[in-house]
Amino acid sequence: MEQLDSRRLKNSASESIAKAGFDPRKLVLFHTAVALALSLAVLAIDLVLEQQIGNTGGLSGVGMRSVLETVQTVLLQAQIIALPFWQIGWLYASLKIARGATAEKKDLLEGFRQFFPQLRLLLLKGLIFAGLAFAGVYAGAFLATMLPSAGNIADLMNPGLTDEQWMNLFMQMMLPVMIIGGVAALALCVPFFYRFRLAEYFMLEMPRLGARVALRASRNLMRGRMWQMMRLDLSFWWFWLMTVVVSVLGWADVLLPWMGIELPWTAEMSYFIAYLLAAAAQLVLHYFCKAKVDAVYAHAYLALLPKEEKTNEFN
Repeated sequence: MEQLDSRRLKNSASESIAKAGFDPRKLVLFHTAVALALSLAVLAIDLVLEQQIGNTGGLSGVGMRSVLETVQTVLLQAQIIALPFWQIGWLYASLKIARGATAEKKDLLEGFRQFFPQLRLLLLKGLIFAGLAFAGVYAGAFLATMLPSAGNIADLMNPGLTDEQWMNLFMQMMLPVMIIGGVAALALCVPFFYRFRLAEYFMLEMPRLGARVALRASRNLMRGRMWQMMRLDLSFWWFWLMTVVVSVLGWADVLLPWMGIELPWTAEMSYFIAYLLAAAAQLVLHYFCKAKVDAVYAHAYLALLPKEEKTNEFN
C-alpha cells in the first residue's frame, strides 16, 4: 500500500513549483485577487442597492423596490455559485503543476468549463453530508434529552414564565442537545469527508466518469489511508491557523466594539476596512504559502493513483 510521506510530498511539491513554466505564486495571487475583487464588488453594489431600497418608501416605490431586491438577491446568489467553481479552477491548476505541466491563467476557468459535472459532484456531496449531519444531530439530540440536566419540555409551557425566564430555560435545555448533537454529527461527517477527499481530482481529469464514480474512486483510494491524510493535514497546522487569523481580521468591525473598543467612523466604513485588511492578509498568505500547500495535496493524489493512471497527461 502506497504511504503518504509528508516530507517526500513536500519535496516533490517544491520541485514541481521550481520547474513550473509560469510562477505558481503569481498564479495563485491572481486567482485570490480575482475572488476578493468579485466579493468586494458585490459588497459595494449590495450596499448601494440597500441604500436605494431604503429610499423607495411608500406605495409608489413598491415596483422599484421589488426590482432592486431581486437584483440584490441575484447578485449574492451568483457570487455564491461562482466562487466554488473558481476554486475548482485553482485545484485544476495545482494538479497540472504537480504533473509537471504548465498551468496558466486560462486553466483557472476549468471549473466553469466542467460546470455541470462539478455541480453534480458538489450537490451529491452536499446531500450526503447534510444527511449525515442530520442523522448525527438527531441521534445526539435524542441522547441529550435523556440526560437529567436536559429538563422537561413541559416546563416551557408554563404561562407564568417571563420572556427572559423562558429563554434561559430553553437555552439550558438546548445546550447539551447542541453539544452532543454537534459532536455526533462531526463523528459521522469526518470519516466521509476523508473518503471523498480526492473526488474533485478525479472529476477534473475524467469528468465523463460522473459524480458517483468519482466518489467511489476517491473512497477506494482513501481506504486505510485516512490517518495518513490527517497527519498530512496536521503538518500544515500553521497554514490553517493563519487562515483562521485572516478570517478573524474580517470580523474586526464586530469584534472590536464587542471588546469595548469604539471605532471613530461609521459601521459601513468599519466593515470595508476590516474586509480590506483581511483581503491584504489573505493575498500575502496565499502568495507565499498556498501554491505549495495545494501542490502537496495534488502530489498526494498522484501518489495514491494506480501505476497505470499516473501517466495521464493534460492536453
